[in-house]
Amino acid sequence: MLTADNQVLANFYHRNVNQAHHTTCDLFKLGSEVIGRDQRFKKYRRKVDLVFTSPPYFDAEGYSDDESQSNIKFPLYEEWREGFLRPTLETAVEWLTPGRPLIWNIADVADRNRGSGYVPLEYDSKAILEDLGLRYETKLKYVLSHSPGANRLDREGIPETKNFCMISGRYRKYEPIFVFRKPG
Repeated sequence: MLTADNQVLANFYHRNVNQAHHTTCDLFKLGSEVIGRDQRFKKYRRKVDLVFTSPPYFDAEGYSDDESQSNIKFPLYEEWREGFLRPTLETAVEWLTPGRPLIWNIADVADRNRGSGYVPLEYDSKAILEDLGLRYETKLKYVLSHSPGANRLDREGIPETKNFCMISGRYRKYEPIFVFRKPG
């Protein structure tokens, strides 16, 4: 049964999304690192046809000061990787239907704790997903309309930011979108 807030969201969806078939929804207010333990959620195991998400970028994105936020629960990157990133990916892979894609939008961010370099979100995500048996297919480039840092050039005239491309003679920052597929 949907709560009043969830029913409002479901009604909004049905009024505004034109579909040939009736769609039902089941809303969960749980972190992605713990949702796999929820009894109501377990019925969807191996029934998800597509996972497409952009998780928090460790401590670069703080959505609130709530203690359930991943960067607050796990303030050190290694803790966050093992306590949030890995369980989130494990759930995504376990619930994904065999043969179906997982599309993961994540980018390395500046390492605020060390003062230089990047937090290896891209590498660690790929390594975890491959370790979980997913097959890497490709990397797409989501070009940002506003490109913070893309115009700061080094001495060789190359942007100082990571993940950039050139479009119509201008450097543009992009976020990587990694496409994996579950075998089967």
